[in-house]
Amino acid sequence: MKKRLLVLFVFLEINFLSVAQEARIFKEDFIIEKQSFYPSEYELFRPVIFGMEENRNNFFIYDYSQLNLYLLEEGASQTFKVQTLGDGKGSGPREFRNPSDICIVNQKVIISDADLARISIWDAASHQLIRSFKTKKFVPYRIACYDDKIIAYNSSGSKEGNFLVYHLDGVLIKGITDNTLSKDGFIDSGYIVADSTFIYFGSEGKSELKKYNYLTGNLVQVSNTIVGKIENKSRISISKNEDEITTKRASDFKYQTRGIGLFENWLIVFHSGRKDAHGSTLDFYNKVTLEYLFSEKIDHTFSSIDIKADKLLINSYDFERKEREFFVYKIKND
Repeated sequence: MKKRLLVLFVFLEINFLSVAQEARIFKEDFIIEKQSFYPSEYELFRPVIFGMEENRNNFFIYDYSQLNLYLLEEGASQTFKVQTLGDGKGSGPREFRNPSDICIVNQKVIISDADLARISIWDAASHQLIRSFKTKKFVPYRIACYDDKIIAYNSSGSKEGNFLVYHLDGVLIKGITDNTLSKDGFIDSGYIVADSTFIYFGSEGKSELKKYNYLTGNLVQVSNTIVGKIENKSRISISKNEDEITTKRASDFKYQTRGIGLFENWLIVFHSGRKDAHGSTLDFYNKVTLEYLFSEKIDHTFSSIDIKADKLLINSYDFERKEREFFVYKIKND
């Protein structure tokens, strides 16, 4: 009887969903281009990690050519004033070793550093470091922010869990463990975004979306993505030699989630099917049910995204000029 109750509880708690469609449904002119610029015009040649403020066209960029954090502050005629925030490469309070992700909330710029196992918080207005804190035996590979919460993710995790929920002051609130994740980050790396209650996770190694309630600490939904339905099945071969486990993607492997964001009732996911991790299509899912709804194809090829309210920022590549180009779009709400 207890076993039956346990099975029933798991069934109710984790709602596995599947996508009915086997082809994308495209909408046109749902995302409207508003602005573009080349980071190289501001001496930023490798703008890998970036984010934007919700109410202003200000962009925070960690540039791997300069090894530092910069603010492009909006000026006249869609030009920017460049502000330097950090002190470059190092392990000091205002320095960076290997930043892995960024999120911006309530005029706070939050950066995770994988090598330093540290999260630093900067004031967007004054450009000053507010505080930083160590994540203690946990590498904060991905982060998401909502209100006064910071969520850090790593598939390998720690004894506290795979997702750690912090207050902005650095105090650990909760750890969430997902026992379905592989300890191999090669398979279960991915991207996260959060709202007032849930963490949304898009897997980079699987055609899978997950939803966690970070107030209760439970995994509540798992869904196969539209990409998993329309592409050839991605394969990851696993071989074991004595105590060593080796994983290898097959030659026809299709990369999965490369970016994720929220706008109103939509979970917006960027999937890439290319080896260079670029693409041109965004898929829209119902954030409540994780059901696939429709897609939008963008005229530019890009590698990563950031979404703030109805603004979409993409990190595109200009193949003629052979350099990065940023585009800002407005997402319609009808």
